[in-house]
Amino acid sequence: MEAGAEEGHAVPWENYTHRDVVLFAIDCGPSMYEAPGADELPLLVALRAAVKLMEMKLVSSPKDHVGVLFWNTDESRMVTESRSGFRAHTVEYIKPQQVNVPSTYELQQLIAAAEKSPEALQKRFAPASVQMPIEHVLSNALHLLSSAVKAGTRRIFYITNQDDPQPGKEKQLAQKACIDRMKDMYRRGIDMEPFFMSSAQRPFRVNIFYAEIVGAYDDGLVDDALRPWRLRQMQDQNGSKRKAWDSSLKFQELDEQVGGRELPKRVIFDLLLDLGPLSKPGDEKHAKAQRATHWRIHVKGYALVAEATKDMPVRVTSYGQENPEDFHEVMAYQHLYDSQTGERVQAPEVMNAFQICDDPTNPAQVVLSDEEVKALRTFGCVPGIKLLGFKDRSTLHFLENIKHAYFLYPSDLEHPGSKRVFAALLQSMLTKGKYALGLYMPRENVIPAFVAILPQAEELDEDGSQLVPPGMNMIVLPYADDIRDAPQGHSESGASRD
Repeated sequence: MEAGAEEGHAVPWENYTHRDVVLFAIDCGPSMYEAPGADELPLLVALRAAVKLMEMKLVSSPKDHVGVLFWNTDESRMVTESRSGFRAHTVEYIKPQQVNVPSTYELQQLIAAAEKSPEALQKRFAPASVQMPIEHVLSNALHLLSSAVKAGTRRIFYITNQDDPQPGKEKQLAQKACIDRMKDMYRRGIDMEPFFMSSAQRPFRVNIFYAEIVGAYDDGLVDDALRPWRLRQMQDQNGSKRKAWDSSLKFQELDEQVGGRELPKRVIFDLLLDLGPLSKPGDEKHAKAQRATHWRIHVKGYALVAEATKDMPVRVTSYGQENPEDFHEVMAYQHLYDSQTGERVQAPEVMNAFQICDDPTNPAQVVLSDEEVKALRTFGCVPGIKLLGFKDRSTLHFLENIKHAYFLYPSDLEHPGSKRVFAALLQSMLTKGKYALGLYMPRENVIPAFVAILPQAEELDEDGSQLVPPGMNMIVLPYADDIRDAPQGHSESGASRD
């Protein structure tokens, strides 16, 4: 952004952060070809969920990427190349690529053929004679998403109805290997969303194999620090409550659940929250005084509400084309010219001048460099959120909320311990009835704004499911000239007075 450009709402730091990559990892084992009762084949239901997601993204998010991976198959066929290679018994049916009509149509044709002849589907993707280790499935999915295009979110939709894939004495070793793969996903920023398919005749028992694996990925010990102690105690006393990672689904619910997770959480900004100096001025005894001077944690900001705006118009022309209806976009270029000589002025020759006298005979101007203008605009601040202090919640007025608030949530990926510090700060603010006053600068060359950071407690329903997540709402406060008095002298009609 150039100096003097108009500041606006916070925007992502890169365009790729708005790109979502989803890989469907669908089990093709023998149990996926067994229809309990009058239900459809579980594999067919999973394919319908995948094509439904692709159809939604074609309309709502055409820049997102979707891939389909069949595992536990007798055949091994991978399209994507990998230096370390892929494990056997997986078929890369659709490589992770930008959603398009041909791949969506191909999957629709596969579903149509399977509806006419389910045996043909089982013949085309025959189950493996030996159960594929789940560690190998996760490893192949990890390699696929690691080699995919750079994106803001990368997710694996893991679909199966087999609750005990590796029984026997080696189960614990298999679980440990899977947990190691899940930790690799966590370090690389890949999310795992399980869809465990269940039915009345064949209920999915999560605790047999997958509870330890998915529970370790959720990192419950760290995330649980954001929950008040009483709520944790309530959940611990009721062991029959459904856990957050228990995604056992009935067949008819799979489409709805996949559609509900179609949109990932969009990170609007990724900043450091400066909590203050590590030590008092002149205090050199602090253990971290030589390494750092301020106490900072890592937080991410999410937009809970987004305005729907019209796209900017595009100028087109058919000038110079044989076909008058063959339009192409008009490219606009702007140049500066000297009004006296008519010569073109180069960018380094342009100066920022502010006129302080209206006398045309003797105009007085103050010339500032780009660095000086930037320093005046930013007050010497750097991108981030700086905590200034705390105030009573009674001092925060509703009329001061003139923009959409942002939701703050900590992250331990770059700064370990941020979640625990954030949780302690959140709990202290809730207990004392305070909100924080801060200085917010989302990116370079933007005028900083004062913000009110309002704590938000977690709310659960009767079943222990989360209704409202714990976190902080950051409200951008207006400057004095942003709030104007209501116009005076308006008249009232007789009907309005009645």
